[in-house]
Amino acid sequence: MTPGPVVVPPAPGLPPGPAMAPGQRPGRGRANAIAVCNQQQANCANRCNRRTYGQSRNFCNNQCNAQFVNCTTRANTRF
Repeated sequence: MTPGPVVVPPAPGLPPGPAMAPGQRPGRGRANAIAVCNQQQANCANRCNRRTYGQSRNFCNNQCNAQFVNCTTRANTRF
């Protein structure tokens, strides 16, 4: 027979942490901004790959990459 789950009480003298409020977690602004950059990059690359060929595609993808770098730089310095 195996013992049931064991509940460990909190350490003495440490109050329980605050409860999380409903909604987004604090500090998610940067992660959300980077997620937007990732989505924009994917959309831009898909457009390039559907509409261009050869050197034009390379140029288009380079433009997408530059936009992505600018977007992530803004996201990382804003938060």
